[in-house]
Amino acid sequence: MLKDPAAFEQHKLVMQRAKKLLSASQYERLAIVQELSKDRDELVNTLEAMAGMLELQLRRQAVDGRSGPPALI
Repeated sequence: MLKDPAAFEQHKLVMQRAKKLLSASQYERLAIVQELSKDRDELVNTLEAMAGMLELQLRRQAVDGRSGPPALI
């Protein structure tokens, strides 16, 4: 991916969108999801990125000994 600038840029955009979705208000999420619903591949990529971010946050909390919902990014 690092050797392909276009693929790296696309991955970067997906990760930024996922982070924005996790920290957005309900209205902002609705607007983003509505736009994503037009492109199934982008929607799936974004949801997978969000899942990865949440999993990482949960693992960090487990290591730190914290409980409760993950802190949003």
